[in-house]
Amino acid sequence: MDDEELEKRVLHPKRVAEFAAGNPVEPYKQFIEETVLPNAQLFARLQAYGEGVVGFGLITGFCVGVTALVGLLLCINYGLATQWMSFGQQGFHILLITSMLIFLGARAGRSWGLDGLILRWAAPSRRPWIKIIMSLAILALLPAASEAGTAELRVFVTNEKSNNVTVIEALSGKVLATIAVGQRPRGITASSDGRRVFVANSNSNNVSYWPQAGR
Repeated sequence: MDDEELEKRVLHPKRVAEFAAGNPVEPYKQFIEETVLPNAQLFARLQAYGEGVVGFGLITGFCVGVTALVGLLLCINYGLATQWMSFGQQGFHILLITSMLIFLGARAGRSWGLDGLILRWAAPSRRPWIKIIMSLAILALLPAASEAGTAELRVFVTNEKSNNVTVIEALSGKVLATIAVGQRPRGITASSDGRRVFVANSNSNNVSYWPQAGR
């Protein structure tokens, strides 16, 4: 497999294609194949942004109505994409969808979250405008945070037959480097500080690491 072919087949597009392959929900299968796959990088960014919005909003109790609604949309799509794969997938996504509905219906965040803190300080006549400003703020600020958090993400892929490791930029799928290691590389892990990657080589009975001195 050459670098160009590898770029096309790894990461988000490959995983999404798996969700479509045996999906029994025909309209959703067509949506994946005809809309998501041709725009895989766009949907990957939207997914990362959406998950960032949901995580930030639900942890801090900020704009819970908006974030729970985004979370509900994500969970419904995850469920439609994977529910056919196993019973565990069905139960897991039903739990997530139910949780998001509870957050929406219970007006979560009004007691202990930032929503309640901000609205308690505001005069009743100003609260509708403050809610609008809060919603716009989270939609405007979190894309930048999402980009900053994922800009340096890299994927290391072991290639057993060619005895090397391919380094890929996660968001773009661009191949950054191909690193020669020992024979038949299998296991791979990163150091706790993220500065080095270690590869276990089955047929060489040793471990390679990257980056090495002078590389």
